[in-house]
Amino acid sequence: MILVLTLLLALTGHADAAPRYQDYPAADRFQGRAAEPNLGSHPDARRYRTLLRRASREGPNFAGHFTFVHIGCGTGCTGVAVVDAKDGSVYFPQGLRMAQWAGWWHHPVGPQYRLSSRLVVVYGVANEEEEQGHYGVAYFLWNGADFELLRFDPRDRGRPPK
Repeated sequence: MILVLTLLLALTGHADAAPRYQDYPAADRFQGRAAEPNLGSHPDARRYRTLLRRASREGPNFAGHFTFVHIGCGTGCTGVAVVDAKDGSVYFPQGLRMAQWAGWWHHPVGPQYRLSSRLVVVYGVANEEEEQGHYGVAYFLWNGADFELLRFDPRDRGRPPK
């Protein structure tokens, strides 16, 4: 019986379906003016104060009331910070510290996210240097303070267009 159920799930594609944005909805959507980043809420916040302030002024872009902040670390590379629009708390998540897409010849590239979802999908390399990184698609879930890796699907990096 279990073998039959497993086979049916595999054939219908439910056994190995990749996470979808709609599977992880944001609890609420922020309305109003975003709080200034609280530079005392994380030891690294002061170092990136200008970037955090600038990104926060744009308002939430992720998980209902958070701003996903890109911190440049080179061509095709971004460090990650998250600012809560409600209270200004700044997070430098350890679960998703950086994303790289240099040498990734597929589209989309880098971290992709939505205001309506807690899911972040990274196309390229997550948390590793490009030279030693594992290329693929990584799915991360925001828990309100950090990211948790849900799944990683390895993929070849592709080839540049001719």
